[in-house]
Amino acid sequence: MNRTIITKRGLHDPNDEGLVPLGPAAGLAAVWPMTCDAWAFMGGFDAEQGLQRDVAVLSRAALIANKRASARPKDLLDVQILEPQARADTPVDLPPGT
Repeated sequence: MNRTIITKRGLHDPNDEGLVPLGPAAGLAAVWPMTCDAWAFMGGFDAEQGLQRDVAVLSRAALIANKRASARPKDLLDVQILEPQARADTPVDLPPGT
């Protein structure tokens, strides 16, 4: 008969088996490669895919329209700066922090 022996031990038991408690970052680093491998077996999904970002480019007219549509005070100030420059067809130099 095959029986498994389970022993309950306390946190500071002197007979521990050398297990080292890990913090959250170290624990994640320890299991992340196995997690990526497990997801690879699922097919059609890359565990690193969440880090990708798409980049979109707007024309100046579309940027002004989007800022006007958002109606946030900061964006409306940007519209006041961008519209005269768009009419004059000059390069856009926004103030720092906008």
